[in-house]
Amino acid sequence: MPDHLPPDTLALLASFPHDALHLETGVQSVNPDIQKAIRRYQRIEPSLENLHWLRTHTGCQLHADLIFGLPGESIDSFAEGFNRLVALDVQELQLGLLKNLPGTPLGALSSPDTVYDTNPPYELLQNEHYSFDALQRMKRFAKYFDLLHNHGNFPESLALLRQLPPSPFHVFEALTEQIWEQEGKTYGIPLVKMAEHLHIFLCACLPDRKSTVSAVIEKDFRRFKGRRDRLPFLTGNSA
Repeated sequence: MPDHLPPDTLALLASFPHDALHLETGVQSVNPDIQKAIRRYQRIEPSLENLHWLRTHTGCQLHADLIFGLPGESIDSFAEGFNRLVALDVQELQLGLLKNLPGTPLGALSSPDTVYDTNPPYELLQNEHYSFDALQRMKRFAKYFDLLHNHGNFPESLALLRQLPPSPFHVFEALTEQIWEQEGKTYGIPLVKMAEHLHIFLCACLPDRKSTVSAVIEKDFRRFKGRRDRLPFLTGNSA
C-alpha cells in the first residue's frame, strides 16, 4: 500500500543501490469512490505522491497495478488512473482484467447486469460500463502496453507518445487498434515488427519529426546488447 510509507521508510528505501529493490505497489484505481465501493481503504493522493517520490529519489524498480472492470468504474475513470500513473513513469504498470473468485464479497458489489466467467480464472465478461467487445479491446490494450512498456523496450519512443494529445490513454488506445488491425493477435509478434508499428504511428502523428522518431526508435531498439536485427522500415525516413 504506497500510502503507508512514513518518511523514515522512504529514507531507508533511498539508501539502497540502484535497481536493488523491486517494489510491488497496489493501486487498482485512483477513483476514491470506486475504492470505497470495493471496500479498499487507501488514500489516493498520498499513494501517488509517494510513488512520485520513490521514482525521483530512489533507484527502486516500481511496479504498480490498475484493474479494469471494477464495479462502478467507467472507462473514463480507468483512463484517468492510467494517465496519472503513466505520468509518474513507473517502470511497470500492470493492467489487469477484474476477476471474481467464487465466495468473495465482490459478486455482491457488482451490478445486476454484470457477468463473470464461471470457469477459472473467473474473468469479468461484461458489466454496466463494458460490453464483451470493449473488454476484449482492453485486454489487447493491456497486452500491447505490457510488450512495449513493461519490458523496457522503447522508453524514449513511448516518452514521445505520451506527449501526444488528447491523453496517453487515448493515444495508446489508437496505437492498440492499429496493431490489432495489422496483426490480428497479441502474441508471437517479433520485436522488430512492434518497433515498426510504433514507428508508423509516431510518424503519422509527428510528420515533421520523422527523423527524430527514427533516431529514437533505433536508439531504443539497440539499447540492449545483442540485438543485431535490421530495421528496414527506417530506410528513407530522414525527412
